[in-house]
Amino acid sequence: MNRATAESIPLARDVGRSNASFGPPAAPRTWRRIVLCAALLVTLAEALLLQRKTGLFTGGFLADTPFRTWEDAAAFLLVLLLMNATAVAPLSAIGLAIARRLRLRSTAGWLLAIALGCAPIAIADFLSFELWRFLGDAFDFGLAYRLTGRHLTEMLAVSAPLLTRPLAAGLVAVAGVLALIVIVHRLERGRTPMIVAPGWRSAVASTLQLVLFSAATVTAVGLTSDTMRRGLLTTSLGTGWLHVLNGVSDLDGDGYGVFLYPRDTAPLNASVHPYALDIPGDGIDEDGVGGDLPIDQAVYTELPPPKNPWRARPPVLLFLLESFRADVVGGYYDGRQVTPIMDALSVRGLKVESAWSHNGFTTQSRFHTLTGSMIGRSGTSLLDDFKNHGYEVTYFSGQDDSAFGGTLLSRERIDHYFDARQELDKRYTAYTTAGSLAVPCSVVEQEIYKYLNDRKGTDPLFMYVNFQDTHYPYDHPGLQPIITDNPLPRSLISPSRRSDLWRTYLNAAANVDAAIGRVIEAVHHKLGVEPAVIVLSDHGESLFDRGFLGHGYVLNAPQTQIPMIVSGLPVRIDVPFGQVGLRDAIDDALSGTTPLDARPSIASTNGRVFQYLGSLAAPGQIGWLSNGDQITYDFRTNRVVFWESSLAPDALRGQPKEAFLDLVRTWERMRLAQAHAAPGSPAR
Repeated sequence: MNRATAESIPLARDVGRSNASFGPPAAPRTWRRIVLCAALLVTLAEALLLQRKTGLFTGGFLADTPFRTWEDAAAFLLVLLLMNATAVAPLSAIGLAIARRLRLRSTAGWLLAIALGCAPIAIADFLSFELWRFLGDAFDFGLAYRLTGRHLTEMLAVSAPLLTRPLAAGLVAVAGVLALIVIVHRLERGRTPMIVAPGWRSAVASTLQLVLFSAATVTAVGLTSDTMRRGLLTTSLGTGWLHVLNGVSDLDGDGYGVFLYPRDTAPLNASVHPYALDIPGDGIDEDGVGGDLPIDQAVYTELPPPKNPWRARPPVLLFLLESFRADVVGGYYDGRQVTPIMDALSVRGLKVESAWSHNGFTTQSRFHTLTGSMIGRSGTSLLDDFKNHGYEVTYFSGQDDSAFGGTLLSRERIDHYFDARQELDKRYTAYTTAGSLAVPCSVVEQEIYKYLNDRKGTDPLFMYVNFQDTHYPYDHPGLQPIITDNPLPRSLISPSRRSDLWRTYLNAAANVDAAIGRVIEAVHHKLGVEPAVIVLSDHGESLFDRGFLGHGYVLNAPQTQIPMIVSGLPVRIDVPFGQVGLRDAIDDALSGTTPLDARPSIASTNGRVFQYLGSLAAPGQIGWLSNGDQITYDFRTNRVVFWESSLAPDALRGQPKEAFLDLVRTWERMRLAQAHAAPGSPAR
């Protein structure tokens, strides 16, 4: 029997022979070579991507490099190679079987097996790399899933625009590989033998051995080396392995294991786990961070809802803008003023240079702004304050406000309400899910003008206005070309087009500024008196600042610093200013003795702002922000960032340790108070 005939023997004919589980003698060697080749290929590609993303091996600007020696780096690459080989093995065996079925020649069959073996890892790495390019390493799927109400449709609506180009590129790559295989097969026809494939028993047995060896290796390094574990979390397969092992290690069923942070410090005690309520003074650190909460530090208090009588009742307009950056106000582009209306309001009143959101997501930020509370004040809000003092309360929003900050913010006392759900056919977004639906500022304006035209009442007016236009993708057909007539299309948004994106964003901001001016003028015309005006935003927006696009994934200035402008109210502002301070500032201004026409002012510069990512009950990160300083603790990495240094809590000493404990205990006090507060807070 010649070589070509031997290598084309069907696998079924091998059953029952002494080497039946291996197919033809050359098959195991061929398969092992393919597995090694494919594993080396994807490992090299991953190493290059990780180096570019995180400086994993050499370090660099903002790189927290876990590998300090070449031995550590080499060990990591060997573990990565083992994991990749484990994933490649079964798929490449399937590829060889398909090649046999298609009667592909040797080289073409090799290409098919290698391509199929590499495909899942390559796709995962490519999508991960694309998301990193757009959102940075801070993007957290789990966090986004929880904050969209655990609705996959909402997640898809948010992520679909970012995945369009990567998916298209992936389809082109797949088509290119298939075309190459066909071409190689045709060129080989008649000159090389057909591909050989291993028997299924051999493939299954070898794959199981690899799985067991990989599981043992990842378990060992995950438990004994924090640097190795952090390195594995930078890879798709490593993340998958650690999540599986973390689930297996959840022996007490409390939802947390020992392989991932936040780590379960008592894996056999279901009452002790990350985010558990820390019972003060019981000698147990229930949440596993900062030690047991001392009894004398267990009480968290907030001022009760305002009940002072108001001596004045001017018309008040509150503009809460979506994703509006603080550094846009007062800016110029090519000699053109971007926000002339807000700039004029600043001249007549006050522009707060240090104003911040407590959270980077709209629902939480709106909740804190309107309730004046981190945890909820007996179910009341700023809307109730105005209603209690005889105001006609109106609410106009360019988005879907169905969540409306939880059940603590009721619509029952609003006299006139509008949000984007009432004009679905005028939306500029492709999706109608709660987190995506938006209508242009012009639609919101028209609703305001219609209301003012029909208004018959004489009660003083409070109007809440939300404009959505500065949210991703920062442009739609309803915007006017104030800054540019050539905005960047959504499909072309990328880090390499940051300057074009900035120009596009400024154009949206200029449109919003102009809309604010028109609404103020319309109210002035209708009422015959100049209204008091407050302008702020729910949060900021990263436009590829330090590699990020979007908001809600990191506690930094672009994502949490907000504009804050007041005109026509004698408010006194403590800075840094947090959104929860607005409600009391308005009450003090309208109930105090300061003349109504007095300018707003800065009262103190000794304040600090508590910030968190995700929900207050299970945050990804918490932080204190004061003038010139910020300290943050990340539950997901167990790292404290203090004065630009990133350390594990156990490494802290002296004042940094005290600051860390103060931060954690403040959060623990909030959690205890929240557990006894009225239900419905979106911070839960």
